[in-house]
Amino acid sequence: MSNPNTPPPFQNQPQGQPPYAPYAPPQGTSPYPASPYQASPYQQPYPGQYPQQGDATGGLIPYKNPMALASYYVGVASLIPCIGLLLAVLSVIFAVLGLRAFKQNPIISGRAHAWVGIALSLFSVFYHVAVIVFMVITAADR
Repeated sequence: MSNPNTPPPFQNQPQGQPPYAPYAPPQGTSPYPASPYQASPYQQPYPGQYPQQGDATGGLIPYKNPMALASYYVGVASLIPCIGLLLAVLSVIFAVLGLRAFKQNPIISGRAHAWVGIALSLFSVFYHVAVIVFMVITAADR
């Protein structure tokens, strides 16, 4: 009669290791020769940090600076009549936050998008005020 504590012959696993665990080589050893290209010359960022080097799309679309990007898009949308004044104020707020983020970390870019958002918002405000003044003047003439 066989002992119930001994594993079947096909499960020769080390003591304390579950039978389904794959083989792992000992820590610090590698079956491959050491390569000079394995070590990265750049320090990896900690979680929550931005990388310390730019990338190809970061200059065109500042996806790492969402406030500057939001300022740009909301600034374009502020040209829509009736809701433009509200959107212009939001765009300026987003632009200021985007410029502050850029000042803290220039790698994230987005300065141009924030300034374009401010310019579009100012144009929208002047445009809407001019339309309102024009409407008041023409209504007073009747």
